[in-house]
Amino acid sequence: MGPFVVREATHPRATIRGKTVFYQVRLALAQPGPVQFELIEYQKGTTIQKEFLDEKGEGIHLIPFNVKNLQATIDKFARKGISVLNQDKFVGGGGLAYMGSDQVGGIIMEIVQRPPDYAPGKGSPVRMI
Repeated sequence: MGPFVVREATHPRATIRGKTVFYQVRLALAQPGPVQFELIEYQKGTTIQKEFLDEKGEGIHLIPFNVKNLQATIDKFARKGISVLNQDKFVGGGGLAYMGSDQVGGIIMEIVQRPPDYAPGKGSPVRMI
């Protein structure tokens, strides 16, 4: 697996459980084919990754899915009674949301709408609004 592209990700105005927060993580990303592997290291701030570490220790935290329309997908989850745990927007369009699917299936689902200029193999930075 690899190579990994490592970078810092700063989220200056993320929403976690309905509150606007700041947080920073270090990401190591590898995409050897159609599946992207993401290692997340907590740095600072309020994050659901830190909550996970404190409650469960290291392990698989979430499974990500790329979607074409973030808001439409969030709405589908809402109709099934699954709320947003964490949400943020990318500069240039799109964004991400961690869904509270761990309450029904044991693991969080991350849904991601990539910005139009996203290039996964080139380690292009995805900046947060």
